[in-house]
Amino acid sequence: MADIKKRTLPTANKIMYCILCLCMTTLTAPVIASPSADAGVTPVDPHAHHRMMMQNKDKYTRHYDAYQLPPKTLTDKNGKAVNLHHFLHSDKPFIISFIFTTCTTICPILTATLASAQEGLMASPEQPTLVSISIDPEVDTPDKLSAYAKKFKASEDWVFLTGKLEDIIEVQRALGVYRGTKLNHEPVTLMKAPNKKWLTLDGFTSANDLVDEYRAYTSND
Repeated sequence: MADIKKRTLPTANKIMYCILCLCMTTLTAPVIASPSADAGVTPVDPHAHHRMMMQNKDKYTRHYDAYQLPPKTLTDKNGKAVNLHHFLHSDKPFIISFIFTTCTTICPILTATLASAQEGLMASPEQPTLVSISIDPEVDTPDKLSAYAKKFKASEDWVFLTGKLEDIIEVQRALGVYRGTKLNHEPVTLMKAPNKKWLTLDGFTSANDLVDEYRAYTSND
């Protein structure tokens, strides 16, 4: 019987053979579906950090700043042009918040707080102008802001503003509240009175706290 000689593959051929086997194994391996909500995996909540903030409701800090509003022209809920520089040169104090109408977490709280504080604020020796600026102007048209204002029983003197996105981003930057996207925004209320620095309240205040902060801020003591 003839001898059967054992053949050995050259090293390079062995490597190619191993690679081929690995590829074939990968191609024939069963496909495992990625986890989904249907598989019982909880989707990521984009408002998770907002919900954590809401657990600290009625907790806030205050600081004073030398901000300057840029001379941008925005549009109010009635479709009227409003130059922000007007507020700086007005002899009337004003209170600013940043919101968007489709927000389901911190914006309704901020707006409801201002709404509840309206009576107390307007009974103050110096009546402020309330200003809510949308950070989602591409969605928040004047009509949507008007409906939002009615929902919270805002007075006609409460100004709701929208406009060009780049202008509103510049306003946010100027006031130190820009956080990149609307989902990252934080609860902030700002006050400005003539001849005074800006008062910034970071966090959630109650309506009573807001009135007390405003009256202390605008007092001459």
